[in-house]
Amino acid sequence: MLTDGVDINVKDKNGNTALFHAASKGKVVITKILLGAGADVNLKNKRRNTPLMIAVWYGHTDTVDVLLNTGADVSVINKRGWTALKIASKAIGNKKIARMLLDAGAVR
Repeated sequence: MLTDGVDINVKDKNGNTALFHAASKGKVVITKILLGAGADVNLKNKRRNTPLMIAVWYGHTDTVDVLLNTGADVSVINKRGWTALKIASKAIGNKKIARMLLDAGAVR
């Protein structure tokens, strides 16, 4: 299907793509396949969240790592005024992911 001319970045009613859904479930292999097929790592949904923010929210460390290594922008601010770092540190209290984001250039 990915080679049949299907738009890899097609959005559902909430503005989420297949990459958002893979990130939300922590599906690392699928995330890699989608990125390799041209999925936009920095696409925003209706709430201006990115796949990185979604993976952070659900605490999927391995998926966060893949997204960061594929150029995910750590400085994006969503509609609530939150960055991925704020989600990691304030919303879910995940110190490991917060450190990963800081190492990737996120600003406190």
